[in-house]
Amino acid sequence: MATKQAHFVPQTYLRGFLFDEKKERTYAYNSRSKMITPTRIDKICSQSYLYRVKDKDGNDSDEIEEMLAKDIEPKYQGWLNTVRLGEWIDNTTIADISIFIALQHLRVPRTMDFFEETGIKFLKDVLKDELSKLLDDNARKAMMDEFKKDDPARFEKLLKENPNFTGELSKQDIQDMIDENNMKLTIDIGKNNVIRGIFEQVLPIAEKFIRRGWHIMFAPDGYEFITSDMPAFVAKRMPNGVVHFSFGGFGRLDSEIVFPMAKDVCIVISGPEYFQKTGEVTPAAVDIINRMVSSRPNLQYLISAQKSLVESYSRYLSPPQTQEYS
Repeated sequence: MATKQAHFVPQTYLRGFLFDEKKERTYAYNSRSKMITPTRIDKICSQSYLYRVKDKDGNDSDEIEEMLAKDIEPKYQGWLNTVRLGEWIDNTTIADISIFIALQHLRVPRTMDFFEETGIKFLKDVLKDELSKLLDDNARKAMMDEFKKDDPARFEKLLKENPNFTGELSKQDIQDMIDENNMKLTIDIGKNNVIRGIFEQVLPIAEKFIRRGWHIMFAPDGYEFITSDMPAFVAKRMPNGVVHFSFGGFGRLDSEIVFPMAKDVCIVISGPEYFQKTGEVTPAAVDIINRMVSSRPNLQYLISAQKSLVESYSRYLSPPQTQEYS
């Protein structure tokens, strides 16, 4: 049975950033309160019934939350342990980690909002295209004739309820409908459609990761990676050092997929061909990753085992400069 609070960043992941193993606490900088607090990981990065949908009979279903809790999240620690060995990772484990990273990118509320906003925009664009066809006099007349024939009761009701409606639409009526300033439409594409649509994207995105190069980066002694409430992201570094973040771009070979796996290890997926490069990186490379993590738009939490790190990186409001990882 699914719990009321669905963690969109699973606790099994957040355990990689603890300073207190017994009480399972981490340091979290809250961008809304501007405060840094020692926080139990079960108290952050969750939302009530986030993945609850309706089944085919219209009943509440927690099948997605149960699938994540049973089939995906418990395996994360094993994958992390395998990566920490610093040895060649077999194809099956690479595929499993790819699915986890894709899931972690897609399952957060901000990505869901993005999918919903994109879906609504698409539907509005389709509607505008269809309305534009009615600017033709013959098409408009044919549509109204068909309406009168197919639904006469509704047509008569419109005439009675709208004294200014003559039974015909003018070209100006159509133009007013498609005008950006007058098109005040409320389109609800439905939580079911958003959530199920997001989870349908997991495997196609994960397959893109499998075909690209894997940098397994270990932090040197005395240095740590930080994370956030949106820990897996795609970024494109421009020649001038500016970093562009987006919710897409996985197919772009010039983008990088960044995923701090724990405080001691980070995965960066890049390049057009598959390879594995494993090793300790420089403090400068850790700093680049942490600055990228903290520069993501729309973050609520920065998360670290060290209070000083979330305090330091919470100050970065601009993307990091371009540097090579080494």
